[in-house]
Amino acid sequence: MKPLKWLKAEWRAFKAVAQWTFSRTLHRDWYLASLPFEVANLLLGLATWYYYGVALGRGQAPGLGGYGGSFAAYLLVGVAANSLLSYALASFVRATVAAFIWTMQSGAARLSLIDYFAMLGIPLRRWLVAKVIVDMLEPLLYAAAYVASGVLLLGIDLPANANVAGALAALALGVVALVGVSMIGAGFLLAVRIPYSSDPITWLVGLLAGVAAGVYFPPEVLPEPLRAASQLLPQTYTLRAMRACLLAGKSLGELGPDLVTLIAGAVLLPLVGAAVFKLGLSVFERKGALY
Repeated sequence: MKPLKWLKAEWRAFKAVAQWTFSRTLHRDWYLASLPFEVANLLLGLATWYYYGVALGRGQAPGLGGYGGSFAAYLLVGVAANSLLSYALASFVRATVAAFIWTMQSGAARLSLIDYFAMLGIPLRRWLVAKVIVDMLEPLLYAAAYVASGVLLLGIDLPANANVAGALAALALGVVALVGVSMIGAGFLLAVRIPYSSDPITWLVGLLAGVAAGVYFPPEVLPEPLRAASQLLPQTYTLRAMRACLLAGKSLGELGPDLVTLIAGAVLLPLVGAAVFKLGLSVFERKGALY
């Protein structure tokens, strides 16, 4: 098959799977019964951190000087971006677990999604990609809610020279890099043949990121071992680059090593993740699951 025809066929198949996934995942009841409460919970968390910083921030914390000294703006960028970064880290692991836990009725038999797709000849990768993309709508809405509430309710302003396009580019690179990490975690679960649990790789990265990546406060206030650990996290470089663009008005070309690291992570981690996931899936298919 010619490359163009192959791409068109892949796109038609992917669109059909994505529409089916969307109808099962984000239906009207989710918007009415769950989303408002989730947003309210997130806004309360943002307000808690904001007023906590106001109450204790008598002096300027180390690490804020390069971002205009505003803890509120620093916090807003961190929590809004982290909703997408956290999702990206969990994306492939969550989708892989769903493929084994979700079931479909076929005649008198009830099959797992992975068995159902195999019966229909639908590659697992196609559904996983569709699931990851469709599910990204939820953290996008949460990030938008964070930004809107920070600006409209808490009165947090960004500088006039904020480089929004550069910040979004840095965020996209960070998301791609963390999807690669998630693929590694999903491949690990398949390789050990327990695709119903959480994996230690994304768990550890997520645990460290919550403390050391600079989501809520500058890493400069942390002890040296945690500051060193933060340099291993894609979230650290993503948030630092985003804040440099939004709060200091820097261009992408001025980000230096942070931009180089982000690009390298966005290229290498998905490649490694795809290889690990493919290996893990082959092990699983050859040996089956552990119970």
